[in-house]
Amino acid sequence: MNFTDDTYIVLDVPPSEWTEHILLIRRRLDVWRAALPVEVTITGSAGVGTFHEEQNQEEAFRVVDALASEVAPIKTKFLSIKCFPNSGVFYFEPADSQPFINFQHRIIATGLKFKPSTLSYIPHCTIVNLKNNPADEAVSEIYGVPSSKEVMLDVLS
Repeated sequence: MNFTDDTYIVLDVPPSEWTEHILLIRRRLDVWRAALPVEVTITGSAGVGTFHEEQNQEEAFRVVDALASEVAPIKTKFLSIKCFPNSGVFYFEPADSQPFINFQHRIIATGLKFKPSTLSYIPHCTIVNLKNNPADEAVSEIYGVPSSKEVMLDVLS
């Protein structure tokens, strides 16, 4: 069976006070995103798109599972909040982006089929996506989220 829905590969951020703070803001400002886990996208949005519809699911899961067993968990902190230019996407940037970039490159090197992406990969943990001009109060609330403590990202979804 091939992929019929957009399917991403993400590293889940473990539950904590910090992730609860993000989810609280999402529930107020970005209800759609509030239903999603706090995570770092590895494939699906930038650098490489979601799985291609010609990619067999079973093969993809087998290859990704094997790769995941070879790659050490990523230990990081999320330090600064940024907003992608010309968008309402506010996100946390990890202290070191390179382990995420390396992991994405290893997944791409497996030969699995992905849809193209025109965006460069910038590892990040999305806080909210405010599609319209956000109110100053909302922006202040977003920038008020504290940095994370060190977290171990060892769950791939």
